[in-house]
Amino acid sequence: MLAVAGGKGGSGKTTTALGIAGALVKRRRRPVVVDCDLDAPNLHVRAGVDRDPGVDAPDPVAAAHESPALPRRGRRASGGR
Repeated sequence: MLAVAGGKGGSGKTTTALGIAGALVKRRRRPVVVDCDLDAPNLHVRAGVDRDPGVDAPDPVAAAHESPALPRRGRRASGGR
């Protein structure tokens, strides 16, 4: 488990979390990113996915892996080898 935290808004926590998740996907891992910001959650906006289903979904891990924001297995990022 890895937590990305900070007290100030706009410091890049969401961008960092999505960047780490993308790097893990490239290494054939299956990251799950959870936005725990109770005041202004915006991970779903940056990831380009619906806010639902959330962690209370019947299978939140499967739902998370359907995110179009993360590269799919087998795809290479531009500039990759």
